[in-house]
Amino acid sequence: MSRSHVSYKRAFVGADIMYVGLGGATSLVNVGVDQWTGEALAGYWVTHHLKALAGARYNNMTTKFRFQEPLGTI
Repeated sequence: MSRSHVSYKRAFVGADIMYVGLGGATSLVNVGVDQWTGEALAGYWVTHHLKALAGARYNNMTTKFRFQEPLGTI
């Protein structure tokens, strides 16, 4: 996980990146889940309490199942 933020006077830009990798296995199945998320944003402080924002987000999730036989992986 990473986050950055840069500002100059009233303008600012930022970026977030996150990776999550999960997995588990039993004698019958092996499961893995990977997720990547990225976000970029830019903004401007209109007033002290109001921001105007624009940005984009990317999300990718991959799941893998492997079933086991008695003699090995199928």
